[in-house]
Amino acid sequence: MQILYDFITGTDAAGNNYFAKTLADPQTLVKTAWLTLNGE
Repeated sequence: MQILYDFITGTDAAGNNYFAKTLADPQTLVKTAWLTLNGE
């Protein structure tokens, strides 16, 4: 649970949010949206 929290809320040395950087990848964004709508 801590790892997930750190990924969602954490930032790198430049202040960029890890989760936002991940969702900037179109393939990951679509996969995340699909899982949100349909489950695993």
